[in-house]
Amino acid sequence: MHYLTNHDLVWINTVVTGHSMPYNYVTLESCMAAQYAYKDSSHPEAQAAAFLARLRETAPFAGGNRRTAFLALLTFLELNGLAVRKDPLAASQAMLALHQGTAGPQQTVEALLDRQSPAPAPAVLRALVTHLTHCFADALSALSAGD
Repeated sequence: MHYLTNHDLVWINTVVTGHSMPYNYVTLESCMAAQYAYKDSSHPEAQAAAFLARLRETAPFAGGNRRTAFLALLTFLELNGLAVRKDPLAASQAMLALHQGTAGPQQTVEALLDRQSPAPAPAVLRALVTHLTHCFADALSALSAGD
């Protein structure tokens, strides 16, 4: 399994907001730890859902939390060998449904996965985040309202 560090999450937030945002370190640490499944850390979909739930519930940054959660989730999935659907409209709708309370974290993760595509090749974190940022620029823009 591959995990995002606190520094990775701060960097992703900076990527989506365009500048450094204040954050609550304890809350951020809690979000980062939600990626782990102690004793049996071999279920990336469930761990991604727990990670997403914590990011959504605690909002560690002063701004850009929706977009940070979205990009961090996509990154976590791809780093762990799960292909994501490259459909920005469907992706932003899935995330907005989560934030509106009409879908849960597990449903959101499932909606973002592309079960038909082969597992992505291992990638360097920064290159992967940059690639996903470009692929999902429209989704990130749609998620910025009220973020």
